[in-house]
Amino acid sequence: MDAATISTITAISSVAIALAAFFVAWWTGHVQREHAKLSVLPHLDFIYGNTSTGSLALLLINNGVGPAVITGFDIFVAGALIKPAALLGTWYSAFAAADDSAPSKENVPSVGQYIRAREKFLLLDAGSELSLAPNTDEAVNVARRYEASLAKFTVCVNYRSLYGQQFQTSWCLSAHAKA
Repeated sequence: MDAATISTITAISSVAIALAAFFVAWWTGHVQREHAKLSVLPHLDFIYGNTSTGSLALLLINNGVGPAVITGFDIFVAGALIKPAALLGTWYSAFAAADDSAPSKENVPSVGQYIRAREKFLLLDAGSELSLAPNTDEAVNVARRYEASLAKFTVCVNYRSLYGQQFQTSWCLSAHAKA
């Protein structure tokens, strides 16, 4: 082997090692970026049931590890889209459209609102009507009316992560009851 052949083999080996090092560095950066996205991934979910005071409530909770940014919020009553802005930001009108039952407390998340990790956001609360005497016939009837109204609802929440990943979660009482 002459010096030119050894020099050529050394040059080719150096290029191969440099390309392998570049690929490993690129791959490591890619994996780190994906890990960073997962480390702040939100996951919105709904909780429906009795609160500690005996009241029926629907809450939105962020079970993820990062904040969720609300990008849209839709309410469907019997399959028809109801725009929260048209209802002046309350559920009361939507309940009135479905039934005479209305929650005593209601909140509608606004577009751009952040929901922190592990934060609970109260959407609907039947309130004091059920918490005064939870085992009475009147409270049971109120709960049934409340659930009958909720059975006509589907709630859809669109949200994104800090990295711009788009997600949607939805809730309806009939799907919740089957689960």
